[in-house]
Amino acid sequence: MNFFGFLMHGGEDGVDLAPLVDIAFLLLTFFMMTTTFKVTDDVSLKLPTSTSEEKEPSNRYVTVTVGDSASGSKIVFNADLQHVRIKALSFVGISEQDAFRTTGFELKQEQLLGVLNVARQVEPGQTIVLKADRHAKFGLVQDIMVIMKKVNFKDVLLMTELER
Repeated sequence: MNFFGFLMHGGEDGVDLAPLVDIAFLLLTFFMMTTTFKVTDDVSLKLPTSTSEEKEPSNRYVTVTVGDSASGSKIVFNADLQHVRIKALSFVGISEQDAFRTTGFELKQEQLLGVLNVARQVEPGQTIVLKADRHAKFGLVQDIMVIMKKVNFKDVLLMTELER
C-alpha cells in the first residue's frame, strides 16, 4: 500500500554509495595513522660540495645543524625518533609536550654534549648527521665534531651538496 503517492526507494534500483563513503573514510584514517612526519630544521643552509653520493639516512638518526656564522652560528638538535627526542631534550629542561615539535631545537654548545649522550644511551645504534653551512666558522664545526667523538657515536655523516 502506497500512502504517499511515490515509491519510498526512489523508484529505481541503483547502486548504494554508502559503503563507498565508509571505505573512503577507512582509507583516509589508515593513511593518517601510518604517516610519519619528516623532521626539519629552521636553519637555512648552503652546504659545501663534494663528489660523494651517499644519501641522508631515512630512519634512526640524530641531526646537529650549524647555521651560518653571519647569523650567529645557531646549533640545532633534532632526532627522527620521538622517544629519543623527548629524553634527550629533557636533559636541557625542554618539556615533553614541547619536544613533539619536529622543527629542531636550538642549543648552546655547552648543552650539546649532554643531549647527545642521552640520545646515544636511549638508542645506541643511531647515525649522527652533521649539517654545517659552508660559511660556518670551522672552529665551531671542529668543536662539535670533538663533542661527537666524546659521545662515541659509531656512524657520523657530514652532509654536503653533490658537486656537478
